[in-house]
Amino acid sequence: MIPEFILGGGVVSVGGILSYVYYNQMRVKVAESNERRASQRAEAEARQTEHWRMAEETLRAEERLKKQKIADAEAQGNRQQAEADEAARRLKAEVALRAETKERFRRNLIRDFGQTKASEFPFNRYVAETGISYGIANEVADEIYVNFVRWAVADGIITPDKRLKMDALATGLAITQRRAEAAEREEKNAIYRKAVASVLADKVVTDAEAVQLESLRQTLGVAHSDAIHAAEGMSGDAYIAMLSRIVESGVADDRSRAEVDRFKRALVLTDEAATRLVRDRAVAIYRRAFAAVIQDGVVTADEETLLTWLQGETGLTDGAIKPYLEQLAETKELAGYRAGRLPSIPTRKLLEGGEICHWDSNCGHNYRTTTKDLSATGELIVTSKRVRFLSASKNVSFAPWKIFDLEIQGRVLSIKTDGSQGTGGYIVDRPNALEAILVGLARKGKYTSADGYASSATRHIPGEVKREVWARDRGRCIQCKSVQYIEYDHIIPHSKGGANTVKNIQLLCRNCNSLKGDRI
Repeated sequence: MIPEFILGGGVVSVGGILSYVYYNQMRVKVAESNERRASQRAEAEARQTEHWRMAEETLRAEERLKKQKIADAEAQGNRQQAEADEAARRLKAEVALRAETKERFRRNLIRDFGQTKASEFPFNRYVAETGISYGIANEVADEIYVNFVRWAVADGIITPDKRLKMDALATGLAITQRRAEAAEREEKNAIYRKAVASVLADKVVTDAEAVQLESLRQTLGVAHSDAIHAAEGMSGDAYIAMLSRIVESGVADDRSRAEVDRFKRALVLTDEAATRLVRDRAVAIYRRAFAAVIQDGVVTADEETLLTWLQGETGLTDGAIKPYLEQLAETKELAGYRAGRLPSIPTRKLLEGGEICHWDSNCGHNYRTTTKDLSATGELIVTSKRVRFLSASKNVSFAPWKIFDLEIQGRVLSIKTDGSQGTGGYIVDRPNALEAILVGLARKGKYTSADGYASSATRHIPGEVKREVWARDRGRCIQCKSVQYIEYDHIIPHSKGGANTVKNIQLLCRNCNSLKGDRI
């Protein structure tokens, strides 16, 4: 049937026919295209379905394989565990059988040995007749002999009768001379070690104990080398404790040295052996003594003798304690300044007649006006007549006798004067040296009592306080944990009411102390 639009009002035209043909062709093509797309979609869906099916199969196969491997591993582990258990059971049974065999042989040997003259007992033939292994037989013989030797030397004396019995027993049990001598030496050394341990229990060796140990050593015939070996293994803590007590006392006097000599003599320790005992703790012991010595800024002859003796006693070389030796020299130098032995240094500054320059350096100055805090950077000059701070914005000059208080806070030296100028903080590289010079000027000129300065008061910390603080802070800076250049620091400065008490004192290294002073 020809569509109506082709008829064009009942008249068939060529254009209408062509349009009809084209329309049919397009409809066929669309239908074919739709069929192809439907077919492609179906094929794609089929491929996707097959892909997922194969993926699921693969996952199920892998899961089965994994389970099989686990089962195989468990089976293998069970077999290995079973084999290990069986091996342990067999070993336990063998050990038990060996112990039973050994004990039975021991009882028979002791019974049969007692029926024959000891030196004539045919040990080797006896072992062969019993059919026991020579390994077990020799173990039993050695144990019997060692037990007898232990009894013979228990009182420290081997009488001639004991010696004859020991020799006869050794012959009868086929104990070689070398083994017999070794067994005797081991038992004697054991008795000596026990005696040493008893003496060192309280970490103190008295004169009587020293005499008893030496007498026992000679009676037992313990060689020096064996005695040293026995002592070194036990005496380290006691020797360190003894040195620590001497360090706490602050004096290495004749009594202290006699105690050390007695300790070495009692334990047959050479100086070299004693040094080995403290090798790992030598620097720590010296550092503790050193910190206590320099804390008050004065190194007495007794204190210097203590440090010198301690260095020799612990075997420390100058190189090992170089920082401490340098600090010790500095402390002695500053103590000399405080005592009035002031340095004389060249300066380009104009001085008055007879005026001597003791200090000339760059300096920062913090000061307060009636309304605010200010600071300036310039130069500080200290002479025998005056203290001068020179800068572009601030100039200060005052006489040393105007100072009524000094206090060190890190790199800052706080100065208080009784005049209109000078009070404030002075920031220099060596505040300790500057403080020492100013104290020395005060003492030399007898202007005032320098002992009343806060800087002087903070140096006089009681010994028991220093010991407790050192133990509490474990001899190291509480902030950075350094053990170098340790200083006793007042948490609350002395000028602000801080006391020389355990609660107000802490250990800081020089660097952390300086940073704290900068913050203050």
